[in-house]
Amino acid sequence: MKAKGRSAARTAAWLGAIGSSVALVAMGSVAPAWASAHARTPQSATAGTAFPTGPVTLTLATEDTSKLTPALIAGFEKLHPNVKIVQQTTSYTDYLPKINLELASSTPPDLSEVVTLETAVKDHLLLNLDPYAAQYGWTKSISPYALDEYRMGSNLVAGNGPLYAVSSGFDLTGIFYNKTLMQKLGISGPPQTLADLNADLAKAKAAGYTGLELAAEDGHGAFLVQQVADDYSSPAPVNNWIFGVKGSNINIPAVRTGANQLATWAKDGYINADASADALTQAVSEFNAGKALFINDGNWDTWEYQGGLKSAVGFAAFPAAQPGGRYTAMVGGTAGYAISAKTKYPQVAAAFLNYSVSAAVAPAVFAQGNLPNSLSGITAAPGSLNAEYIKAWGEIVKSDGLYGYFANAFPTANTAWTQQTEELIGGKTTAQAALSTVQAGWAQAHG
Repeated sequence: MKAKGRSAARTAAWLGAIGSSVALVAMGSVAPAWASAHARTPQSATAGTAFPTGPVTLTLATEDTSKLTPALIAGFEKLHPNVKIVQQTTSYTDYLPKINLELASSTPPDLSEVVTLETAVKDHLLLNLDPYAAQYGWTKSISPYALDEYRMGSNLVAGNGPLYAVSSGFDLTGIFYNKTLMQKLGISGPPQTLADLNADLAKAKAAGYTGLELAAEDGHGAFLVQQVADDYSSPAPVNNWIFGVKGSNINIPAVRTGANQLATWAKDGYINADASADALTQAVSEFNAGKALFINDGNWDTWEYQGGLKSAVGFAAFPAAQPGGRYTAMVGGTAGYAISAKTKYPQVAAAFLNYSVSAAVAPAVFAQGNLPNSLSGITAAPGSLNAEYIKAWGEIVKSDGLYGYFANAFPTANTAWTQQTEELIGGKTTAQAALSTVQAGWAQAHG
């Protein structure tokens, strides 16, 4: 589950019992996890229903613009020639407010990408997948932390309760950099600390380049606030807030530090002047055109960067607060899909989900720049983006630096963060005021 301008926006919130998952992740056997909640008895289908032999058409709603979902659909349709899956792609900004309305309609999509679960679960719009998890053995083949991302119980707090979706893998955020421009500016490698990053941004500005390309219109201002904040905060207070744990508050010193840093970068001219009007697609395009040194994004946009800068693009974990500090990232399932409670073909939809999480598709998932549920047997060419993802992942896990996404904390969180970060960039608000506004939205949603 990601919160991206895609995508990126990629989401998500997860991480309930991350302490014991770190060792598993380091072994390449784990994906991230979060979850959400449920109010009454969830609707579930009876697993084991015979797979239909006649023509079947399913609709799949998503905001995923990568090539992964089309590849999964094509692979599944090849295995089941009688099945046709029609992908309906909407921009992230439009998808978030509309998907629950579509799920509540008389003709909901059979499959839908999950960004937040609260409303859909509360209104009984999704199928409880626990019977299929038992049928297909997901609880044995997928890390419990990866499944927990899509669980939600009666308290609407992430990490427990019925399972509502599964994902083919997971994504993480970090910093993409232009190797050619870096060399031109005399920078030896990606920044290891925030001080290094600030020095690099100053060099880029002095040479007439954008230091940090930002798609604030698509919520990536919150990415930067959180990346800095996470460097200064342990996971618990941030993830508790994302999970909706009662009494949580985002207006803490670490997050104020992140908000102030965003405002400072804007004031110093280190981010693109049009950041508040820049959608992610435009920001990626500007970065690929060689106009910026860095962009803070997730590996869901791998294909775009590889097609743009090709071998000149690199990836690294976001810089630590100080030498020897922690490396952190926002992590979530990549395009996790749920099944409508109204679908006529639950067994077919569940079979697609099972295919999407199978070991057979792991190489395809990895080829798209996503980390599959299991990295066992997965290799990456030295110097490739995928190799750099694995390196960054190891650094982040070792640092206990795994976080959910601010933008997934409540249904309108992405809108709230987008508005407040745009005002921070424009110098129209303060960190204290911005975070108080966001917290008010959280309190309205979670009580």
